[in-house]
Amino acid sequence: MKAVIRTAGFLAYTIFATLLLLEIFLRVFDPVGVAYYFETDRYFRAMQPDETFAYIHAANDTSTYQGVKVITNGEGLRSPAIELPKPAGRRRILLLGDSLVFGWGAPQDSLFASHLQRAFSARGENVDVVAAGTGSWNTRTEFEYLRARGLALEPDYVALVILPNDVLPKRTGTTTVPRDSLLAQYRRTGPTHPRWWKSLVRVSYFAATVQHIALQPDTRETLAAHYDESAPSWRDASAALSQMAALTEEAGVPLLAFLYMTDDDSHYQAVFRERYESALRALHIPFAILHRSDAPDTRNSYVDRHPNARGHRALFDQIDPHLREFINASRAAQDSLHEVR
Repeated sequence: MKAVIRTAGFLAYTIFATLLLLEIFLRVFDPVGVAYYFETDRYFRAMQPDETFAYIHAANDTSTYQGVKVITNGEGLRSPAIELPKPAGRRRILLLGDSLVFGWGAPQDSLFASHLQRAFSARGENVDVVAAGTGSWNTRTEFEYLRARGLALEPDYVALVILPNDVLPKRTGTTTVPRDSLLAQYRRTGPTHPRWWKSLVRVSYFAATVQHIALQPDTRETLAAHYDESAPSWRDASAALSQMAALTEEAGVPLLAFLYMTDDDSHYQAVFRERYESALRALHIPFAILHRSDAPDTRNSYVDRHPNARGHRALFDQIDPHLREFINASRAAQDSLHEVR
């Protein structure tokens, strides 16, 4: 009996020591990049709440997330200071989106918005590029931000960058669909791990690594469920898109959309593209497809697939010609309208 107890004690000690060494190793080397989960948790806890568009960064703040310095302007945006009123003769583009526009994990001067600003300046065009992006904003919060603050920045054009997860609801902020319905659907399709495991994942690199590699549910298929025509999430997102189209038309500000997606043939990518393309066409909003590269050298890490500096350069190469074509077409339409008048 004593031998059995000693053996069990030795095994328990060995397992504990092994797990401790694994935890230390993962914290020091982090081979798959699970630090992303801990950094995003810290990032969202620093947000400033807003009753209409859920949250935004603190204004005039300097913080470091995932080793990258993040500096916000007086509007709480990771963008240069915005001059108001807008100087005569200057045009302004408002890039509206989530962490992709914000530039999670990439240095400020490497972001596609920064590349756009430099490209306009190099061509001798007096254009401001304002990146209005906040992590995990969705179509609803982006519309509410545009209505509450975005148009006050006096944009001449709005470019909306749409991602597959832009249909997921927020716990706060204005909606057109009852929030109880939105959150009930989210709970039905979300992860179902026990509370003790969720608590462990919040503090342990080892647990976070295990969840990402082995235990994470197929989020792509659960995301696809939010795109059902009758799903509360899609009804609210499509309503927000319709409201955005009406708002920009009333303000006389041309609206362009970009759909950011991979080239795979997964179901969730297909329904995402089908739903938003159909809605954009019905609303007469011009749009273009942005292709996300899955090459390891274009993303932050295995876990964090946000584009790094190289990935943002590739995004700029795709966005710049579409944006220039859109601006030229909009100006030509405006000139024609003035001639008719």
